[in-house]
Amino acid sequence: MKCERCKKENKNLYTYTYKGEPHILCGECIDVVRHAGFDADLSLKTDDKCPACGTRLAAIRRSGYLGCASCLDYFKGQLMHVVDKMQNHVIFQEEKRITEIKAILLENEFYAITEKEELTAADEARLEEIKKQLAALEIKVRQCP
Repeated sequence: MKCERCKKENKNLYTYTYKGEPHILCGECIDVVRHAGFDADLSLKTDDKCPACGTRLAAIRRSGYLGCASCLDYFKGQLMHVVDKMQNHVIFQEEKRITEIKAILLENEFYAITEKEELTAADEARLEEIKKQLAALEIKVRQCP
């Protein structure tokens, strides 16, 4: 069957109901419709399992694991937004960890300076700078999901 929007042949087509009228769309076009903010009543039109390994789309969405290499090609239109979300989560976690490490290094420098017997004007200025940087990093860590 062909998608009504892009006219491409696709094995996985969805019935999209908008304003009471059914439309047949592929996964990529459904993503476009979803991102455009249209509310839709979606149902899978054809069998939603990988022809190579038999893994069902619902199982992949539930577990986050593909059954085989062919699953990504077969379910590409339906999975790309899931993959994007997973990658963004990993990126945010990496940024958060890097920010936390920077904060630890600044704290170590702060304590090393404060343990000196006599502080110079440069030391005092550096301590103030470290305090500002730590405050900024604390805000950044809180903003990470």
